[in-house]
Amino acid sequence: MNKESKLKNLLETLRSYQAEHPYIEFNPPASPQAIEEADRKCQEKFGIALPRDYKELLGYANGFSFGYGYFYFAADHRTSWWQNRSSNAVFFLRSDSYWDLFKENEIKVKWDPNSLFLGQTQGGSRQYVYDVRLKCYRRGCLEDQGYNFTPFDTKEERLYEDFYSMLEGELAYFFEVLVPAPRLLEPKVIHLLQTVRRSQFTNERSFLPPASPRAIEEADRRFREELGIPLPDFYKAFLAFSNGFWTEHVILFSIPDEDSPVVALRKEQEAEKYHIEYLFPYNYDYRSLESWESEEERKEWMHPSYFFFGRERDSISDIFMYDLQTGLFHWCEARIPVGGEFVYPDFYSFLKDFVFDEMEEVL
Repeated sequence: MNKESKLKNLLETLRSYQAEHPYIEFNPPASPQAIEEADRKCQEKFGIALPRDYKELLGYANGFSFGYGYFYFAADHRTSWWQNRSSNAVFFLRSDSYWDLFKENEIKVKWDPNSLFLGQTQGGSRQYVYDVRLKCYRRGCLEDQGYNFTPFDTKEERLYEDFYSMLEGELAYFFEVLVPAPRLLEPKVIHLLQTVRRSQFTNERSFLPPASPRAIEEADRRFREELGIPLPDFYKAFLAFSNGFWTEHVILFSIPDEDSPVVALRKEQEAEKYHIEYLFPYNYDYRSLESWESEEERKEWMHPSYFFFGRERDSISDIFMYDLQTGLFHWCEARIPVGGEFVYPDFYSFLKDFVFDEMEEVL
C-alpha cells in the first residue's frame, strides 16, 4: 500500500470514532485553488514549498483535531477561521506569527526560518513542523514559558520521514489508550464532559487519558486503608473516562498512574512541578488535625463520610464534595457544606447545574 493510501486509511479510521469521541473534528476538504494559493504564499513569505503529502492531507481535510492535538487549515472561502475552534489557525500565518504576532506582544521566542508550523497540541506544548532543511517532519516540544504545560510522554524531539509517520505516532496514544478505555459513566455525563471539553473554556490539560484499572484499584485501596472510606463508584467511573479534568473555571482531581503516557500524571510527588491537583491529598488534609484550629473544632466539623473531588480554580477553599452517607453532592466553602439550592442528587446534575453553570452557552 502506498503512503497516500495509508494516510487516507489512517484518517478514515480516526474519523470512524468521531461519534463516540466528539472532540475528533474534521473540516471539509480545501479546494485545489486554496491549496495552491497556500503553497504560493508559503514560498513567497518563507521560501518553503508545501510538502506534497501535506497538500494531499489538505485535499482530504482542511484542518482537523484529534482531541489533544490539531492541524491548522489553509485559508479557503469554505473554511472560516471560527468554523472549528479546535484548529483555529491558518497554518502559513501561524508559521510567521513568531515574528509578527509575538513581536507585537513583545514575547521573545526562538525563530527558525527553516520551519513551517503545521499544528500543535492543545495549549501548544508540542508543535508539528515541516523542516525544509532536513526535508522531514519534526515533532518539537516547547519549554514551559509560563503556560503550565502538561507534557504528553516526553519532551524529546522526534523526526519523521513523512507526514503519515508523524501522524501515526501521535495517534498511537489515541488508539492504545483512549479507544479501549471502559465507558462506565452514564452516557449523558460523557456527553456533558465532551461538550465542555470542546468549548473555548478548556485547554490542553482538559484532555487527560483514562486512569488504568490498576491505578483506580490502588487509589481505592489507599482510601480504604488510610482514610477509612472507599473511592466512590461514580468517581471510579469518571477516572476510567478521564484522569482529572480542567477548564478555565474548575478542576476535577486526578490520581497518580504509573501506566499513564502523560508524565505529569505518574507521580503524586511531582504535583507541584506539573501543577496537577491530586485526589488523595485534599481528602487526607481534611481529616488531619493540622488542618483545623483545634481538636474540638475538628470533632465538631469534620465528617468522615465526606469525599472531596474538585474545586473552583480561583478559590482553593471552594471545594466539590460527595457525602458517602447521604449520596448527595454539595459545594463546600472552607470545608463546610453550603446547603439549600447547592445540593444535588447525582453527579450529572451537580456538574451541569453547578460546576459548569458558567459555561451554559455551550451546553
